[in-house]
Amino acid sequence: MSRSRGLAGVFLVAEYEGHLVGMGGFRPNAGGQAEVLRVRTHPAMRRCGVGRSLMAGLETRAREQGFAEMFLDTATNQPEAVTFYRSLGYEEAGRETRPEWSWTLVYFIKPLS
Repeated sequence: MSRSRGLAGVFLVAEYEGHLVGMGGFRPNAGGQAEVLRVRTHPAMRRCGVGRSLMAGLETRAREQGFAEMFLDTATNQPEAVTFYRSLGYEEAGRETRPEWSWTLVYFIKPLS
């Protein structure tokens, strides 16, 4: 039985002056973590705090649902994302590469204490 049984996913959107400027969500994964998915910020709104606000909201909701840890992945061909997640306290938990990929996946975790 998965530890995430009974826990729900969350999807948040960010609006500014009536326009969608960001989104992100999480779902329970097989490891019982809140797995972060589809985090995006409109290019014109980057470095304005939208991504940080979305991630803070996701972490709060995950904690409220009883998750102990967040999990996410990004790729080395997105160095800004790697830097962003590290700045939020996410720690690298592994990497994956395949011969057909021109990038490497980077896995991150963050305890929700």
